[in-house]
Amino acid sequence: MTSGLVILLPPSEGKTESAKGPKLDLSKLSFPSLKPARTKLLKELVEVSQKQPNKAQKMLGLSNRQLGELEMNKNLFKRPSAKAIEIYSGVLYEALDFANLSKSAQSWISKKVFIASALYGLVGAFDKIAAYRLSGDQSLPNSGSVKKFWQTNLNKVLVDAFKKNLILDLRSSLYAAAWQPSVDLENNFVVGKVVQKVKQNGKFVYKTVSHHNKATKGKLVAALAKVGANPKSAEELERALKKLGIESKLEPKKDGKPHTMTIVMP
Repeated sequence: MTSGLVILLPPSEGKTESAKGPKLDLSKLSFPSLKPARTKLLKELVEVSQKQPNKAQKMLGLSNRQLGELEMNKNLFKRPSAKAIEIYSGVLYEALDFANLSKSAQSWISKKVFIASALYGLVGAFDKIAAYRLSGDQSLPNSGSVKKFWQTNLNKVLVDAFKKNLILDLRSSLYAAAWQPSVDLENNFVVGKVVQKVKQNGKFVYKTVSHHNKATKGKLVAALAKVGANPKSAEELERALKKLGIESKLEPKKDGKPHTMTIVMP
């Protein structure tokens, strides 16, 4: 048994930049031992955005209409910060609808939800971050592949942080690749696989649909937050989801692999 649930979410490309708030302070983010790694990436992203804007535009895959996002990167250390759960604004976060949750549900999210990030590695939902443009499948001139950078820097920190938790991993494959559980955590690690049940040739089959997949994850987190769920095992998590009316199935565990939970879209 573990001390309770934590949930890992992917970031979103869409972000809502904060209009006001304190300047970014890396020392106040969760997992403070990641500060040197975070500082290295931020400084590098700021420098290439400021000094080589054409190179940065190409590197980040920005169209001319998206150059405002390059300006955002140029001033990361000076721009206002806000809670990560409010900065990310893609489909998953729209479906989660944090702003309209009760105070108790929001407090649950502050303790239970962590968000993967190409720039910050992994942050708590209430960590105050500055909006940015960088994806996990991109590279920086000196640090190279962002995904490989975090593969090197995240493992020990997260193993130590989550060794007493049940972890529900709802990250996308790109961000899941940045940190996979070690043997120490595999029994407490549940990979959530969201699928859609469709009928083909008279039989039901399961398919992954990206857009609706994201919305389902957001609704799932909101549902767990509303009841203050705190399962301490994969089996308890399955029962909690079913109690909420969420069709789910804990798949047989394979040696050397974490648990897999198949979650069916409503």
